[in-house]
Amino acid sequence: MHFLYRLQHKAGNVSKEALNATTAILSINPDFYSMWNYRRTIISAEWSTMSSEDRKALANGELKLTQELVRTHPKSYWLWNHRQWTLDHMDDPDWMRELKLCQMMLDLDARNFHGWDYRRYVVNKAGLGSSRSEFDYTTSKIEQSFSNYSAWHYRSKLIPRVMKAAEEREGQVTKGKVTDFHLVRNAFFTDPSDQSAWFYHRWLLGERKQEWNTALQPDDVWRSELKHVEELVEIEPDSKCEGASVLCTFFFLIC
Repeated sequence: MHFLYRLQHKAGNVSKEALNATTAILSINPDFYSMWNYRRTIISAEWSTMSSEDRKALANGELKLTQELVRTHPKSYWLWNHRQWTLDHMDDPDWMRELKLCQMMLDLDARNFHGWDYRRYVVNKAGLGSSRSEFDYTTSKIEQSFSNYSAWHYRSKLIPRVMKAAEEREGQVTKGKVTDFHLVRNAFFTDPSDQSAWFYHRWLLGERKQEWNTALQPDDVWRSELKHVEELVEIEPDSKCEGASVLCTFFFLIC
């Protein structure tokens, strides 16, 4: 199979038959990244000479192909990569449709890293990077499973932009980060051994001082969190939680 690919590619075969052959091969093995490259070479060779209607039809065909394959191979990097490439070459992609696809994928597997990565791509393209609805979406996914590291990570990327947008809109500093301590605290009290919430907790504590609400100073936050972690260690002395290392970090920050 690989030999035939190299032979056809080297010969510069960009025919419709060659495109159909890549479809058959990729349907069997969607991780054959060289075949995706060859497919894009074939498409690119015809793209500039096609009418806008034909380009749209071809692009929609590529989206249909990747959507069918991703159902059985949701963690194939090359599938998601080709879908992004297709959308980037379309004149007017339907980003809301892509967002719905992301939601369906993450409903099936809320911790699919590729699904989250693709969602960030779609959200940025759609101009929703500072959307409160995206922030609320991470809340819903985290509440479904506190061990969803991808949701915590995405939340850390969203919260500075969401807070900035709210500050510009409302003319006041939001208390979003302070509220987030309640959420992350619920997470590590529920499962002290899960590292996802601890990583986010450390990120919250590491944010710059000037970004805190002026009514609550960083030292007050650190001491408050220290108290809660001490309580957790007392309740779960034998758990494999991050409590001991976190306590050391707090003492370093406070002293």
